[in-house]
Amino acid sequence: MDEVKILYHYLQACNLNQPTMVDVGSHSGGALYKFAKANWIVYGFEPNPHMRKKSQKNLANWKIEKNVTIFDFALSNSNEDEVDFFLSNESTGISSLIPFHKSHESRFKVKMRTFESWEKENPINKIDFLKIDVEGNDMKVLQGFNWDKFDPTAVIVEYEDNKTKLLNIQMKDLFRFLKEKGYSIIISEWHPIEKYGIDHKWKQFILEDSTTTYNPNGWGNLIAVKNLNLELFANAIQNASLDDIQRLKKNAHDHEVALNKLRESTPSAFRDLYRAVKKRFKSP
Repeated sequence: MDEVKILYHYLQACNLNQPTMVDVGSHSGGALYKFAKANWIVYGFEPNPHMRKKSQKNLANWKIEKNVTIFDFALSNSNEDEVDFFLSNESTGISSLIPFHKSHESRFKVKMRTFESWEKENPINKIDFLKIDVEGNDMKVLQGFNWDKFDPTAVIVEYEDNKTKLLNIQMKDLFRFLKEKGYSIIISEWHPIEKYGIDHKWKQFILEDSTTTYNPNGWGNLIAVKNLNLELFANAIQNASLDDIQRLKKNAHDHEVALNKLRESTPSAFRDLYRAVKKRFKSP
């Protein structure tokens, strides 16, 4: 389950004019790839110099560097010239401003800015998609965003209460913040993490009016969309899954093998999606 890929297909179906993405915690560039390939303008923020170097190499290999600008500092809710940045030998994916894991060590200092202060020096006209994945500091990024000027069509933000308890922040605080900004919200819940740096297991989508409760030991993403069209969202899930099958086909002998691999990683709630996918790939 790739929620960013789902939102890519959703937003593409919205026929946005000259769309713009802001990728906070751009890591190696994987999340922004499809957007830049589709000629979106992308502004990425990645304070880790090792990942920034890797992303620049990826952008060149993917031939999308003309659409992407990566900035070398962290975003938060205040401006500081030097703050500790923590790396982990368990996974590059949990590099953070917050030492929430026993493997974290402060390796270097980074500059920190609010998005609002950055945008005053680098004016842009609009933002269609705001993606935030900064390993626990996500609420502070939201707080430093200039909501008075920008009204993104979609926002995705990671939550994990076990990461943010040092800041006394829970998923419900992120949910409330985005709800107050006028967003419809879908919770994409994953099973509790067994270990960082390995594949994780997706659990379910929870609609905001659902009586289903989330597991406080789990983690996931809040998918926030203005004027959410559930039919478009369902189509986006299917198209994202078709993308996964195309990717799996490269390492599979046939469509059936790829489909079985997708079944193994996705809950039974999407059996109807599988049938649609299988029909799409059915040989004439």
